[in-house]
Amino acid sequence: KGKILARFLTLRDEIKAFLKTKDQYVEQLDDRFWLVDLAFLADLMQELNSLNIELHRNDKHLSGMISSVHSFKGKLRLWKSHLQVKSLLPFPSMKQVVGDSDFNNAPFVGYLETLEAQFHARFQQFTSIEPVVSFFENPFSPIDVAETAMAIGELCQALVEEVKMEIVGLQNDIILKSNVSHANFWNLVDAQKFPLLRKTAAKIKSYFGSTYQCESVFSTRRFIKSKNRTRMTDKHLDDCLRVAISSYTPNYNRLADGMQCQASH
Repeated sequence: KGKILARFLTLRDEIKAFLKTKDQYVEQLDDRFWLVDLAFLADLMQELNSLNIELHRNDKHLSGMISSVHSFKGKLRLWKSHLQVKSLLPFPSMKQVVGDSDFNNAPFVGYLETLEAQFHARFQQFTSIEPVVSFFENPFSPIDVAETAMAIGELCQALVEEVKMEIVGLQNDIILKSNVSHANFWNLVDAQKFPLLRKTAAKIKSYFGSTYQCESVFSTRRFIKSKNRTRMTDKHLDDCLRVAISSYTPNYNRLADGMQCQASH
């Protein structure tokens, strides 16, 4: 929508000329106040569209979504501060329409305040779950163990004292601490020793901003288990699905180097 509105503003002279050939007149196209409102909406919608695309990326997990929403809320505050002093630096479409003329900034400041309040209300759960997500992204950072354990306990429905013991044990594990930069760190954590933390880590990882992963699994399953392959076992189907939907690319050269050539007899 933002791109369409911005394109409309860019072509408004051509649109007026076209309407004139049809003996039609739209007074809003000559109304400066209406054009300023439209330009503000175009700039804002472009930013909202960018946020929407970012949140629905296939690889976007909960930590990334929280970061994106907090970043956008910070931008809202920054844009509001610009408008309060009538600076249109973050609003190129508005700058194009307003130019060096004066304009009433109060309605736009009020709209951004309302939008910020809406974001706070709609993403309130992000604020409550953020300490948990931060811990699982960086489990060895200094934290309030009691507060973090309480939040994790509520999420995985576990006793807070048991979660505390696992957090303390994990943060003092020298071997795990040396592997904290590993891409799949939580796969290295012993599920027998830290069952609650492993369970919660898997739960956090399963939160996506898009249903694309689920939809792709169902469509792939329908393709793999066709009417001609009805005798396929669940185990075989699970293996086929993992290979089909995974974005992992094996190192074929390394695998080939590790295989023994079959000598002819």
